[in-house]
Amino acid sequence: MREREGCMYGRHVNNELLASLCRPQCPEGCSIASLTTAINYLFGADHGIRTQEDVGQALGFRAEAIGIEGGPGNEIVLDWFRKYTVEMGWQASCGVLLDREDARDESRDDGIFEELKEIIRGRETVLVYHLEHHYNLVCGYLEHAMKPQEAYGASSPQRRWLIFADTSSERDPIWSIRWKAVREDFRHDRRHCLLAFSRTG
Repeated sequence: MREREGCMYGRHVNNELLASLCRPQCPEGCSIASLTTAINYLFGADHGIRTQEDVGQALGFRAEAIGIEGGPGNEIVLDWFRKYTVEMGWQASCGVLLDREDARDESRDDGIFEELKEIIRGRETVLVYHLEHHYNLVCGYLEHAMKPQEAYGASSPQRRWLIFADTSSERDPIWSIRWKAVREDFRHDRRHCLLAFSRTG
């Protein structure tokens, strides 16, 4: 979706990422499903589509066994991506993009969201939101006014949302959350964050 000329409010959904969505996940397997989606979005056009089973086998485990004794955690998921892309000979990088420390600095809020918008509109990076023991893919954003009369105005946005694609068969395939709620979540739970998986070559 294009942003309307003369309108400050951004509205964008990455349909290519939705087309790459690995759904449904294996039971408790949101980590490997999100990772598989990121791999297929970033590298699938050049190297073919991978399944959760393909990725798990390359990393030395069965995809359906993930999560039985608890989720892997952020650092393990990042390490999976590093190991897999090295094994495949692909140029890539990953890391924590935003976490509790970033959420504490409210003076950077506008700038951070602008950076997120640029990443979401781009083609080189997939963002994954860790929330409540579940990994969700960031597939879009929405900014809007508070009043109907300002819906297409040129004033600064007053409400911001992130839009997510979900791998779980138990959840809606697409849902959203206020950006303000994301920042509050980061402050309350140190495990919750935005992870970034990128193609660098």
